[in-house]
Amino acid sequence: MAAPMKTISRSVLRALRANGDFDTYWPWHEKQEFTSNHQARYRDQLILTP
Repeated sequence: MAAPMKTISRSVLRALRANGDFDTYWPWHEKQEFTSNHQARYRDQLILTP
């Protein structure tokens, strides 16, 4: 079974650019990636800063 695709395809990015929605979509996408890759992973851990 193939692994689920986590990255957005080039054709979808082209479509977003062509219809003018890319500038609205991209900040949302980055927020979702941050939530998925950082907040969910480190939610219950104490992160110390120097």
